[in-house]
Amino acid sequence: MSDQIVIEIVKAIPTILGILFIVVILFYYRNYINWRLLRISSFKAFGIEIAFFEEQLESATKKPKESGDLDEATTLRHITVSEKDRLNLFRRLNRLAPIAAGAHILWIDDHPENNFPETAILHSLGIYVDQVVASDNAWNLLRSKKYDLIISDIDRNGVRDEGLNFLKKMREGNKLHRLIFYVGQLDKSQKLPEDAFGITNRPDELLHLVSDVLERDRS
Repeated sequence: MSDQIVIEIVKAIPTILGILFIVVILFYYRNYINWRLLRISSFKAFGIEIAFFEEQLESATKKPKESGDLDEATTLRHITVSEKDRLNLFRRLNRLAPIAAGAHILWIDDHPENNFPETAILHSLGIYVDQVVASDNAWNLLRSKKYDLIISDIDRNGVRDEGLNFLKKMREGNKLHRLIFYVGQLDKSQKLPEDAFGITNRPDELLHLVSDVLERDRS
């Protein structure tokens, strides 16, 4: 190898190292960069917009720990959803949109105002959500309408396990539906109730569970 070739290779080393450094940085921060680019471009697909999604998810992660109106005795829960997880959820929901459009969800919760952000995201996907505050209201709707899934709290209207009673009644009447429990607080040691599809206190996990149901049943 001639001296001139060696000299040219040595000169090129800083450039090569610089390119490799940039490639490593882009790879390591790819999810962060993708998320920021989505925000800057105000990306929109199938009706769900990134700015709207971020706003609603942010609201959903900060709400009363317990069911009921926020008062001086009630503290706010703060759930952290990483940028990577938000990006993955946003992309999944946009892929889900053509399947989800026209789906019907029955949401049973005696404090529906606590679920407005999550409901807004579901609506943006073309999903219809009927919200009721009591089991009796839910039974009336189940007699006249078909639902793809049910979302329910557990502690409702002063009855600590009303959601579980509702599920048991569906089981005994052989009228089981896909049901996801969405609760204010979750004991990680708590087992999944029999015949329930899932249980969570996190809005991001709830949306993933809804996606799981609709992908299985409507694909």
